[in-house]
Amino acid sequence: PVLPTPVIGMLGLLDDASQCLGSGFKNNGDVVYLLGSAGGHGLGGSLYLKVIHDLISGPVDAPDFKHEIALNDLLLKLIKQKLIHSAHDISEGGLATCLAECCLTDTEKLIGVTVDFSREGNQAAHLFGEYPGRVVVSAALQDSLEVKRHCESFNIPFMKIGIVGGNSFVWNDVLNI
Repeated sequence: PVLPTPVIGMLGLLDDASQCLGSGFKNNGDVVYLLGSAGGHGLGGSLYLKVIHDLISGPVDAPDFKHEIALNDLLLKLIKQKLIHSAHDISEGGLATCLAECCLTDTEKLIGVTVDFSREGNQAAHLFGEYPGRVVVSAALQDSLEVKRHCESFNIPFMKIGIVGGNSFVWNDVLNI
């Protein structure tokens, strides 16, 4: 959505199809984590500015490539050790859109999430900011300490933000869909 945006196509080979992890929430009771920084400006060039304010403007947060590499290495390790059930990058539309997509990915069943996460400052940036280097993952409660240990070893911020379950997307007193 940032204009003009170059389009890059990529193709890869997955040797073991059981290592393929989807973005949708799978299990009631799973814990939802935000991996990566919780903050940044994030509204520059965002879908939020385009749709709500009909603007294509503002500074875009620069990616930290060392962080991006560490985050991807961490995700590969968590997937290979079967410690996470889903993973979805926070990109177009920000954190609120990412969480909604996680609820709607499985076309056979609707699964909700209750989010208990807030931040000081601009509420729109918190909900819809598109700053780079963040991923939402879900994991079984019993794997929380192991996930945290791996995040710390890769120096990736780790924050519990919610619980999977029900059939609604509830975020504090901000959203109830």
